[in-house]
Parts: sequence; C-alpha cells; structure tokens
Amino acid sequence: MTEKELKDYQRLRAEGRWPTASEYRETERRRLRAAGHSKEVARRKSWDAMMSKSRMRWAKLRGRVWFDGLRLAW
Repeated sequence: MTEKELKDYQRLRAEGRWPTASEYRETERRRLRAAGHSKEVARRKSWDAMMSKSRMRWAKLRGRVWFDGLRLAW
C-alpha cells in the first residue's frame, strides 16, 4: 500500500465508509480480473475507481463539484 493509499484508507475508516468502499473495490477488482487484466493492474485500477467514486460521493454530500481532482465550490 502506498503512502497515499494509506492516508485514503485511514480517512475512509475514520469516516465509517471503509466497508462500503472496500466492497466496491473488490467488485471492481474481480470485474477487471475477469476482463483479463493482471493482478497488479486490476488492484491499481480498482483502488483508483474506489477513490474516484468516494470523492464524487463526498463532494455531493458537501455540496461541491469535483472536476479532475480539483474542488470547485458553487
């Protein structure tokens, strides 16, 4: 786990969202493996997908829009 992944993991746990996020990540990882991706590629892409979905959900909850990793307040 990279340092960034560790920080994201700790944040999701502190917010109580890790179980849901982890379940989504595992589902995505299995889908990618079934599509023929290597273990490492599936792991990385599933983590990225989980974080992308997590950020979008968090932004919507806080009334903000995220675009390409940048927070834009409306």
